[in-house]
Amino acid sequence: MGSLLRNVSGVRWGELRDATDAPAGGIPPLLSRIAYGDEHSARSAAE
Repeated sequence: MGSLLRNVSGVRWGELRDATDAPAGGIPPLLSRIAYGDEHSARSAAE
């Protein structure tokens, strides 16, 4: 994992909320799709 995301596993995703007050628990899988998926998967995750 890149240096920017080195400590991402230590984030308490279940406690975080986004601007709409939705849980931020979906962010780690989203980051994985962007980082490790094929081009189509990465573009879909980023949209």
